[in-house]
Amino acid sequence: MPNEKTAEDWRKKYEAHEIARGCGNRVIKAHFFGKKLIKKLLEPDHVMGIRIYHGLNDDEEKVLLLYAVDEDGNDLVQTISPEVNILDFGWRCPPYC
Repeated sequence: MPNEKTAEDWRKKYEAHEIARGCGNRVIKAHFFGKKLIKKLLEPDHVMGIRIYHGLNDDEEKVLLLYAVDEDGNDLVQTISPEVNILDFGWRCPPYC
């Protein structure tokens, strides 16, 4: 696991890379997922972890999709509520930093 300085260096390197690609002020620096929803995703006994995928939404904005993963490494379409199958409600930074 990276130490604090290494993590900060990686973050800055990513931002510089995205700016160089032409993203300018549209660089998504981070996503926030609340504790309550993550705990719900991990709640079932057969869930061993979370796999995070990158994606683009209908507005061509970067999103992260969090899937529950079972002990065999399979993605689970985990039902958190009748309306929610996969966590994708991360608050993007910016603007929510």
